[in-house]
Amino acid sequence: MAMLGQDAITPHLLAHLHEWLVEVESALHPDHFTGFRHPFGLEMSLENERELETSFRLDLLAFCRRAPELAEQYLRSVADFSLDVNPQSKDLD
Repeated sequence: MAMLGQDAITPHLLAHLHEWLVEVESALHPDHFTGFRHPFGLEMSLENERELETSFRLDLLAFCRRAPELAEQYLRSVADFSLDVNPQSKDLD
């Protein structure tokens, strides 16, 4: 169990996992509500879509030490998104 994720294929799998997470998040959290869509074009319940999003995120972060550049890219995108939607960071006048 201590070797989990230490193989040569894990960084390649993480690249795909990152792409999938970006797809799910962009589908479920668009810039405008009219951009909402089902991830991958699949008809799933919102609950299943959220579970998929959470699973992809946790898996990526659990093994991010094997692909630190992807982890950095993902965390920067999350920070940028948080700044965009945080009402305290916007000028409300």
